Amino acid sequence: MKHDVSSHTRSELGLRVASTLFSRRSFCALVATGMLTTACQPFSTTITPTATPTATRPVLKTITAANANHLKQIRMLDGLPGRVRGLCWSPDGQLLAMAPTDQIQIWRGAAVKRVALFQGEAGSVNGMAWSPDGASLAVVGDKGVAQLLDTSNWRTRMVLKWQTTSAHPRAELISVAWSPTSHQLVAGNADGAILLWDTSSGKNIGMWEGPTRRADSLGRYPYAIWGITWSPDGRYIVSNRYDTYTFVWDARNGKILRQLPPQDQPNGVSYSPNGQLVATSNDVGTVQIWNQQGKNIRILDDHTQSGWAYPVMWSPDSTLLATARGEGMVQLWEVKSGHELASLQGHNSGVYTGGWSSTGTLIATGGDDATVRLWGVTS
Repeated sequence: MKHDVSSHTRSELGLRVASTLFSRRSFCALVATGMLTTACQPFSTTITPTATPTATRPVLKTITAANANHLKQIRMLDGLPGRVRGLCWSPDGQLLAMAPTDQIQIWRGAAVKRVALFQGEAGSVNGMAWSPDGASLAVVGDKGVAQLLDTSNWRTRMVLKWQTTSAHPRAELISVAWSPTSHQLVAGNADGAILLWDTSSGKNIGMWEGPTRRADSLGRYPYAIWGITWSPDGRYIVSNRYDTYTFVWDARNGKILRQLPPQDQPNGVSYSPNGQLVATSNDVGTVQIWNQQGKNIRILDDHTQSGWAYPVMWSPDSTLLATARGEGMVQLWEVKSGHELASLQGHNSGVYTGGWSSTGTLIATGGDDATVRLWGVTS
């Protein structure tokens, strides 16, 4: 693939977790930072993504533990130009943004109608996040910049930059999250740095890094920040660094307040909407649930043989959690009991991104099979 710099298996990279799956770490390209400043232009392509045909638009129900056994794939967008590593819902749950490779597409939820398509400026996209106020969409990728799009017209409002250092020579940005006020943006890079910007001025107002890196961490990007999340009350930022570390930061000053017990190559991380819990995933394939005191209160570990776990997606009421794996499996869990409520196979390769709509009716997932799939309950 054009943007794939490696096809090494986990065993070739010498990772501690043996598997025959292709490593998701290999997708990061070491790219010299290209600072693009022009507004995004319409994207010209002959590729037209298509939705799976349906006779009528389904009537969707809120996904709950009681109806989880009816959860199924209700839509598939295929014909996309490449793998999907960025995907997020608008705050009102009506629009879905996705990024197959370096292209950005906006779709209208359950109607599966595309409303915008254009070329992004962040390079091959690694992450996306919609601002809580709905006014901006942030996109990060291998060019080392964060592109902010004005959602009223889909033009570039700002391109956020940062200065690489000898300690952090790799510009590539991998994960991204907004503050609850929509006034600040945080991103994690391939070298373990956390970058903070004021989105009003575009000024880079902070660069944080954790304590000494583990010398025995392996892989092409052993210190990458694969997941980052901001607490709903704005006080904390939680990040996952690939050399087993999960840090809880004071969002005001970048001070590390807590370090969670080590995990084998942590991946995704997400605060529950009620702010009470944090979910993390890892290369072993387990999902960990943590309380506000940093105590591990639940381990979700069914189907670990199906590969690493990455996206962790909370239901709006914080009672359920959806996760996805390296072999394409999507799972639904009841958080309180830790019970698996559903396991679904649709993607035929690794699932790297996903999100639960704020309406509670749709879960969207995107993967390396160049498809986006919508999951819901209709009966």
